[in-house]
Amino acid sequence: MKNTKKILVFTIIPILIIGIFVFIHFILREKPIISSPYTVSEVNRTVTKNGSTCEYKPTSDNWVALLDVSYEGKDITDKIDANEFIKLLSTNKCKRTFETYSPYSASDVTWEINLIWNYKPTHILLGNINVWYESADKGYYKILDADLLKQYLEKMVSQN
Repeated sequence: MKNTKKILVFTIIPILIIGIFVFIHFILREKPIISSPYTVSEVNRTVTKNGSTCEYKPTSDNWVALLDVSYEGKDITDKIDANEFIKLLSTNKCKRTFETYSPYSASDVTWEINLIWNYKPTHILLGNINVWYESADKGYYKILDADLLKQYLEKMVSQN
């Protein structure tokens, strides 16, 4: 009976430890911000003095709609090529973080991007903090090469 308990303890504990490492690996692994293949949905925006409204149609199983992009609080969505920007998001990596960024200071955010990805709102913050999230209570993903996204956005703003 004692040998059976020892055998159980010495097999269950290593299995649990391996399970924990596998779980942590999958939670903290690097992944693209937007997974490929994807389809960019066309967005019809109506801008009013109170903000904007967006209409879009899902086009496939993995679709993305770029709703709005703001630079220091100013709407610059019309200056951004949605296809090109979402392609950058699909090649840029992110990693889950357990840090919390909510609430954040407006001075920490230069760029704010809002997307719909498979019916889920997705928010990207770039500046002193570089993260994306669906909702603050679901956690944040740190963007690993945020400078590439910032450079693209700055180039688009300066061209127009």
